[in-house]
Amino acid sequence: MHSLFEEQLVAEQMAAHRFIDSRINMDAEARSFFPESEIFEMGSGSYLQRLQQLKVELGVPVIASLNGVSPGGWTQHATELEQAGAEAAGARGLVLFNRFYQPDIDLEQLALSREVVLSTSAELPLRLHAMARLYNRTGMDMAASGGVHTGDDAAKAILSGATVVQLVSTVLQHGPAAFERLGGELTTRLASIGYQSLQEARGALSLDNVPDAGTWERLNYARLLHGWQSSR
Repeated sequence: MHSLFEEQLVAEQMAAHRFIDSRINMDAEARSFFPESEIFEMGSGSYLQRLQQLKVELGVPVIASLNGVSPGGWTQHATELEQAGAEAAGARGLVLFNRFYQPDIDLEQLALSREVVLSTSAELPLRLHAMARLYNRTGMDMAASGGVHTGDDAAKAILSGATVVQLVSTVLQHGPAAFERLGGELTTRLASIGYQSLQEARGALSLDNVPDAGTWERLNYARLLHGWQSSR
């Protein structure tokens, strides 16, 4: 599911309280016009309701996404998600990685440009590196998030140690058909390189299993820089 942002929930609640409570005592009878703000449902209610509906309607695990900013916010909302039926409540899995908020600058308007920039396959290597190093070291499942657009991208993530991959940008671009297309491409690619199942392929090229572990290490970056030559 889409992310639930703690600061967004707090902002919505505060705005509603200010709007209602500031008008309660505008005149002698004003309290009869507006009910107390506490009776309105504000916050994560609609998200939790949708989560419960998906649990009933779908035959696959439903994973909720929580972006908290305070210790209390994390624990409170995580408990609510777990009680509503989220499969991934608690620290049983890792998502590598959420993308940073990256506003740009519009030099013509001299203002911040806040556009949604979809990912490309070029963002995947950072995820591959992290998953390959963490595979079999945390006891947690890992989800590759960012840069998975093709079956080859998904195959690379699985070989590095990913349990699952997340698809957002390619689905926004191509619609739900992207799921079937990518699944078919992944199956074909793994079969072509000798793997008959995801379990067999998972982590096959992780730090522990790759023939030369140094290729995943930071030192290899220095070697690449020293060995670089211009193609001109």
